[in-house]
Amino acid sequence: PRSSATSASLRFFEYFLKQHDDGVQNWLNSFDYYPRILYIFIDVIRKGTDSFKHPGNTIMTKRQVIRAVLDGEAPPYVPWSFSFTEEARSKLEQYYSTSDVQNILHNHFLGLGSDIGFFAELDYQLVRDVFGVVWDRTIDHDIGIVEQTVLPEATLNGYCFPNPLDERFYADIPQKLNQYGDRFRVFQIGFSLYERAWTMRGMENLMMDFYEHPDFVHELLHAIADYNIAQIRKALEFDIDAVHLGDDWGQQRGLQMGPAIWREFIYPELRRMYGVIRDADKYVSIHSCGAGCSPWEEPAATSFPRRMPSRAMCLWPIC
Repeated sequence: PRSSATSASLRFFEYFLKQHDDGVQNWLNSFDYYPRILYIFIDVIRKGTDSFKHPGNTIMTKRQVIRAVLDGEAPPYVPWSFSFTEEARSKLEQYYSTSDVQNILHNHFLGLGSDIGFFAELDYQLVRDVFGVVWDRTIDHDIGIVEQTVLPEATLNGYCFPNPLDERFYADIPQKLNQYGDRFRVFQIGFSLYERAWTMRGMENLMMDFYEHPDFVHELLHAIADYNIAQIRKALEFDIDAVHLGDDWGQQRGLQMGPAIWREFIYPELRRMYGVIRDADKYVSIHSCGAGCSPWEEPAATSFPRRMPSRAMCLWPIC
């Protein structure tokens, strides 16, 4: 069943459509359903976002609206934040004749850092990330498919982690905060633990390592968490609100590695990373695709304060 907020949004769309003449309706009908709704929604938010007020009759910034939601207060409206694949973003930029769709979308979240990191061009459709992993972007143009790992054996001997304080992750933060200071500021770390491990070692290898080389897996995950914690501490030097960590644990019917393996290997490093963020009185945001909510329903998860899990097509708990 639809939530009241969703129903209200749909009623708002219907009202908006009724205000337009047949010519506009015919133009909208030329698009597929999802892009049509997206363009309508963007038009709505361009016209209306500055008029929402706090119950005290004061204008609320987008940052305040998000904080109200996360703190359990009733917001004046349902906030949003869109992100797009390269293909979809290109279409929006072309349609609106701009290279910066942020001012069009009025997103409530301001993404800082680089969620998937930086890549060096190699050959046709091949790129290398900062960890040394080679990706093939022939099909997936946004991230790619792992073509070459960096840990052929179950050991870190001879491997050197990249610099977590690489200036590229932080250089544009002051400019973004100055330009979009009214938004909820989120420093992003993609492939934050399990995903980073399997991209470095290979999915099949890592799954076997959980059983055949458990000490190596603990060492690898601990080193990855150390890298992330160094990035988090640097990000906390800026006026941010949250740290967002992406890590896909789920498949369609549960955790890829199973709950027992998750608790033994993944959970201890999550506690370390989340603890640094919460000790700084910031929010923790987690993205994990698939049916990955089972760990959050267990007693052990109650040690993560201020959990507010919600699911759409992915798990997005806010801690």
